Amino acid sequence: TPAELQREVAKAQFRIINGLQSVLETADQLNEFDYFMGRPDGFAPLLASYRAVTSASVKNWMTRTTAPSGYLDMRVVPQSAAPTGPDPRSGQPTMAPSAPFAAPLPKGFRLSNGLKVEFWQRPNVPLMAVSLQTEHGADADGPAAAGLAHLTASMLSQGAGKLGAKELHQALDALGAQFSAGAGERSIDVSLSVTAANFDPALKLYADAIRRPRFDPAEFNRVKRVALANIARENDDPGSVARRVADRAFFGADHPYGRPVEGTKESVSKLSVGDLKPATWRLMNPGSATLYVAGALPLSVVKAKLESAFAGWNDAVLWQHPVYGPPKAGPARVLIVDRPGAVQTVVRFMFPAPAFASPDRQALTSMNDVLGGSFTSRLNHNLREDKGYTYGASARYAATPQLGYISAGADVRADVTGASLKEFLTEFAKVSTGDITSSEARKVALTRRQEMVNGLERIEGLLGVAEGFDANGQSFADFRAELTAAMAVTDAQMNAVAKTALPMDHMLLVLVGDKATILKQLDGLGLPTPEFVKP
Repeated sequence: TPAELQREVAKAQFRIINGLQSVLETADQLNEFDYFMGRPDGFAPLLASYRAVTSASVKNWMTRTTAPSGYLDMRVVPQSAAPTGPDPRSGQPTMAPSAPFAAPLPKGFRLSNGLKVEFWQRPNVPLMAVSLQTEHGADADGPAAAGLAHLTASMLSQGAGKLGAKELHQALDALGAQFSAGAGERSIDVSLSVTAANFDPALKLYADAIRRPRFDPAEFNRVKRVALANIARENDDPGSVARRVADRAFFGADHPYGRPVEGTKESVSKLSVGDLKPATWRLMNPGSATLYVAGALPLSVVKAKLESAFAGWNDAVLWQHPVYGPPKAGPARVLIVDRPGAVQTVVRFMFPAPAFASPDRQALTSMNDVLGGSFTSRLNHNLREDKGYTYGASARYAATPQLGYISAGADVRADVTGASLKEFLTEFAKVSTGDITSSEARKVALTRRQEMVNGLERIEGLLGVAEGFDANGQSFADFRAELTAAMAVTDAQMNAVAKTALPMDHMLLVLVGDKATILKQLDGLGLPTPEFVKP
């Protein structure tokens, strides 16, 4: 039908144009066009070919190509002789000179209802992306209502305004639009990506999902059943169990970071559809959210469309924002979750670390990258490449305005649990002596620069970077300073912070695996007496 055809053409156009955001994907596509079509710039003909399709041409194509006499019997044999003449694809193109990198600054403004907006115009690709970020997320749930923000976000796509869940999905699908909503510890994020041509109708659907979610009881019951099933399934996943146990022990059950964003079986079971609307008023109103927008349309057009889509959204509920800080550092502990017969042991270390405002943040970030922040890091090279104990070992330094922590871990073969722990402890001890080299510092600096710059390549990534800056009390204008600081970290600075970065007297170690197999491998490692806990 024409509606089916329109939907598929819109999705195809979005897929093709979206691929142009990536330099690598664009290069691959240019190469493919040149090889098969004899011209690298085949984007316009490709898009035109999709737009020219009609219901009649689809029927005609099916009739012709699926006829019994219409098949092709193709047989590939070795080429008998090399082609003659010059090969235009064998030469290397002339590279343009490198230019200094400058992050594009946004245009900031507020809508008439007070909603803060940050906008970047990126005219090179005809796409638009929008992301709303609230000031709080699961951290506002409270222990008894854990999972409320997660369920609230999940329900935003289950019907809005006059459209039920199925109708909303169909309407977005017909425009080739990508919609998502999710909750984290510190925010709810609602995102939309669509071609610039379909931005206006897609934005209206997006605004409806934010302003007028239906919260249909039948849809809520279905979403709740799925959430409870996912929670139950996580009990069968040793990695999820290790994360949940480690967070609960490290932060405390009453701390926002000590409970799962998705909630628990007990808390989610008690939530009703009546709990959602107050939560939405609290978390999602113009006074406590920021709208990030990027894409091809000019500022004046975007302003007008946003004003129209969000007109009348003036809900403003005053409430007490959650206040919390870092967990109190406790003594070193080893916790074991028994999974009889497990062929692997999940290893997860956690250490207290400075919050985001620490003057040592850049040095700690680079030090962590040397230790376990990349594929070529020390932990991964040791446990994966050298010893073959695991498919991957890593470490992470997480810092927010409220708290910071360092985590490290791997899924290792059960029979080498003790040997793996010994290597972890050895790497921790080595880095704590200050043995990071200048070559490691240089590699990390280049890696961090590449990752930061690549994060801005796609408009969705650009919005994500901006959200991260705002969530940590910065602005996007700080990007250049952050990039410069990341590049400037020296081995001496990393070695200075490494001496106290991994306090073994406040370490938490969680092991999920076969208890008997684990216990007989802990002797001689100097670890605290293990405690046995439930998932």
